Amino acid sequence: MCRPDRVRFSSSDATRRDDRRRHVLRRFASFVLSLAFVALAAPTRPRAQVLTSDDIERIRSALERVVLRVTADQDLGMKTTPMIRAYGFAVRIRLGGKVLIVTSLPLVVKASSIRITTGDNRVFNASIEFRDPQQALAVLSVANPKDAKALASRAGIATLAADGSMKPQTFLYSLVHIPGHGTQVAKGTLLSTQKGPLYGYWGNDIPVVYGLPLFHFDGTLLGINFRYGFSSNKFGLCAGVERLREFLKAYAAFDEKRRRKSSR
Repeated sequence: MCRPDRVRFSSSDATRRDDRRRHVLRRFASFVLSLAFVALAAPTRPRAQVLTSDDIERIRSALERVVLRVTADQDLGMKTTPMIRAYGFAVRIRLGGKVLIVTSLPLVVKASSIRITTGDNRVFNASIEFRDPQQALAVLSVANPKDAKALASRAGIATLAADGSMKPQTFLYSLVHIPGHGTQVAKGTLLSTQKGPLYGYWGNDIPVVYGLPLFHFDGTLLGINFRYGFSSNKFGLCAGVERLREFLKAYAAFDEKRRRKSSR
């Protein structure tokens, strides 16, 4: 019985097999290293903050004292719809020895009357003291000294977050009013920078409403909502702390010029 001839490999064949094996191993090692580099370079997503009932109550009570509701009757100048009532929010921020009520300019720019409501449902009449179209923010003031003093005793003052706090995937907290359930804490997620100093965020259960203050978990103010969206639109744009500081500088210059003019 004849046996088939055995195939004999030369030393050059073995060398080529070893070279191919080493080449495959090098390609595989390079692929693994590239995956590891991408994983290390990618921004880390923070772990979801699990809020206890005590955390939620602490945040709610703190924000409820700081956040002010704003009602603005806007004169549209149209025969069919001459007037519309807009709802939004404001927040008190300290600048030197003064405390400013800051809100979104589109909320009040065409308003014929403005009312501020505190967390304990006390209502005060207000007007626009300063507006900055470039920053799209406004300062409201209460003319009556007694009302201004009463407002100061009923509303807290927000502390601005540090520069650089507006990082992607940062959690945002604010208040949402649910009929029959009062105010509750709502959470959103900061996405990325949009249109220069404006930041985009995904609202989750945060309503996209003009002037809505957005806070960090530690209670510091991260930004003020810039735009209005329908209930199905959860994407919002907010003016971050850097933009708020630029706005406060513009107000300080305006106030200094006003003081010099009045002292003449």
